[in-house]
Amino acid sequence: FFDRLYKLGYDIRELKGVKICAIGPMTAKAITSLGIKVDLVPKEFKAEGVLEAFGKRKIQGRKFLLARAAVAREILPDEIRRLGGKIDVAPAYRTVKPTKAAKELTELFKEGGVDIVTFTSSSTVTNFVSMFKRKELPGLLKGCTIAAIGPITANTAKGCGINVDIMPKDYTIPALTKAMAVDHGPQGIRVNCVAPGPVYTPMVAAGAMSPEARENRRSASLLGIEGTGWDVGNAVRFLLSEQARYITGQVLVVDGGATLRGPERAN
Repeated sequence: FFDRLYKLGYDIRELKGVKICAIGPMTAKAITSLGIKVDLVPKEFKAEGVLEAFGKRKIQGRKFLLARAAVAREILPDEIRRLGGKIDVAPAYRTVKPTKAAKELTELFKEGGVDIVTFTSSSTVTNFVSMFKRKELPGLLKGCTIAAIGPITANTAKGCGINVDIMPKDYTIPALTKAMAVDHGPQGIRVNCVAPGPVYTPMVAAGAMSPEARENRRSASLLGIEGTGWDVGNAVRFLLSEQARYITGQVLVVDGGATLRGPERAN
């Protein structure tokens, strides 16, 4: 969203006087790292929680901008319109199904190479299911633990014939990571998460990012350097290595300190 804002020649001053709502703590943290105050984080991290936090009386006659995935439930925009609000939906990202991974994944499942299958959105469920023949899926998933980030994703999985074993109380990636680590620690399985910040990759470059937008991303790092996909990959490689054998249930943030906020101190 902000990359697009910068590319159009604007900056965060355009948000002056606008209330900011983030659907979860990680999103709120990323927004705060840009020097923008978050006014509202709902107690429940889903569309219904946002509506409850808004309150019906605060929607009538107001204008909303919703930056979200290209494919998502319509309950939030539909309900805002029904209650007299005006809303524009701006697709900020989309989940894309791999085109050549089905055969490799099938072999991996058959060889017993998968212990846990994690779903972080409804679209990840539907994309996953569409990669296999419906009849072969139960056999492939036999013996695997299924984890879903929240009830909406879990319901989508159930609708596809997949029973969910793990769902955290808080619908966040860190909570999901911890839940899986607790469940599978006794089997010697470590579960960790890598949370990348803004990094420069070939995909980003293909999007014709402006020099100004790229500089804004670099300067967001406390280290004053630009991150790359290799930084993220090296973090993953470390967590998979024997050097990380005593680490589980953790989130490793790889963002050059962009989301860091130091504790209060005397000087």
